[in-house]
Amino acid sequence: MLAKIGYELYHAALNGACMTTSTIGGNAKRRWERMEAPIPGDLVIELSTSGWWLKADQPHPGPYGYLKAENVIGFLEKIVQEPVQPWDDTDEPAPLEKVYYLKLLHDGSTFKWTNASFATILPVEGWAL
Repeated sequence: MLAKIGYELYHAALNGACMTTSTIGGNAKRRWERMEAPIPGDLVIELSTSGWWLKADQPHPGPYGYLKAENVIGFLEKIVQEPVQPWDDTDEPAPLEKVYYLKLLHDGSTFKWTNASFATILPVEGWAL
């Protein structure tokens, strides 16, 4: 179920990026903007890899065993800029990348995501269905 939600949200995000403010109503626009801008404390779902973990009972084949449903939903703890890891260029410092830390919903552990996109799962405090 979570995989399907994530996959649908991912496609909605791709389509929504093409929308202009005149094509979506006020409340829908505010909800869209809030979902697209997760903040620490929000319940979030990782979207950009949802097509890879649609079969939630099996991890993604190959070197991406972490791509499974239980690692994509949780409470956003923080968003920080950290050096790219691993980095093997000894002549240049590692560039920074955006890193998301999630407190996973299923077991409370912390999971680190890079090169990812998230959506806040509404409703959050102050947002009615």
